Amino acid sequence: MTEVALVQARSPRVRALGSRLCDALAQACDYVVVSNQAHETPAFGFHEGLPGRIQDHASIVPLAKLRARAKIPASDDSRAIGKRNAVRYHLGRLVETMLQRTECSNLAAANAAPPFLDLAFRKAGHGKLVAGRTRLADVAWDRCRTGMREAGFDVRDGVVTWDLARAPAEPKLSFRLAAWERVTRAELGAIEAREAARRPVDAKALAAVQADLEDALARHAWAFRDKAALAAGFAGASRLTPGQHRFARALLHEARDVVAAVDRRLREPAGEEDLAAVQEFDIREDLLAACRWLSGLDDDRCRDRNGRGWSAVASGAGHRLAAADSFDVLQAAHARRLVYPHRAQLPGDLRARLGL
Repeated sequence: MTEVALVQARSPRVRALGSRLCDALAQACDYVVVSNQAHETPAFGFHEGLPGRIQDHASIVPLAKLRARAKIPASDDSRAIGKRNAVRYHLGRLVETMLQRTECSNLAAANAAPPFLDLAFRKAGHGKLVAGRTRLADVAWDRCRTGMREAGFDVRDGVVTWDLARAPAEPKLSFRLAAWERVTRAELGAIEAREAARRPVDAKALAAVQADLEDALARHAWAFRDKAALAAGFAGASRLTPGQHRFARALLHEARDVVAAVDRRLREPAGEEDLAAVQEFDIREDLLAACRWLSGLDDDRCRDRNGRGWSAVASGAGHRLAAADSFDVLQAAHARRLVYPHRAQLPGDLRARLGL
């Protein structure tokens, strides 16, 4: 009962062992033996007889069946040698199947699971492992349920169960676990990003932006143009998401930019005729009253062509001047130039005093 060959195998890739398999088979072995002992590397070998020390092996396959399938006689004659390729094929298929069963059974016998989704597996008996249900496991179950179920996973009642006997052989198992974990972590990252985008900003940031909006609306609501209602809504909201908070800050900065642009325009030199006409204090007061009158008519902020209030070109500067307490000469000169195209809307006595 002499052992002819014993080959250690860490995966079912038996093609690389072709020459050794054929050499061993040519010596008229009688059995193929596959190891199934826990915590041991799976092994298979060829034996002339059936040694007494292989009682713990998982599979003892007579090669007579293999030879019958390949139609090869037991003796090593020329016909047997000529059909080694057929033997190699059938033997490779057979050993690959046995090794897959051995690897799965060894995994179940050892109750050892490879790392997966940071789950803390513990033994549950009958070749099964259990772990507490986590959010990562829930996302994986939602995205990869079909494949995970085929591999022996089950997620229910706050517990993740893994039936190791149903797990595929290596390297397929490691490949699938890595793929599922990669997809799951990417999906969880996207979910957390969406949740962060919907999470309200803190009270301090909310109070700061709302205070700035209220002040800007009170001083120059005209600068928000058609977005004044939206800005007012943000100013009175009880909570803002980060996206809404950024939008509110953007509206505020846009309004401030409009005000700054109007101020630059009003600091430019005025025409000599306008400057000469506003030297008297009473004229400047009447021009301030005219600006306020026209601004009061401009409820729509130039959204409608109704012939009321300021035109689109004069609206920003007109509202800015109407908010002043009094005019200096330069401001009054600019106001006269803006009021003149709208003089028909002024009351008759005010228009008469301005000479327009």
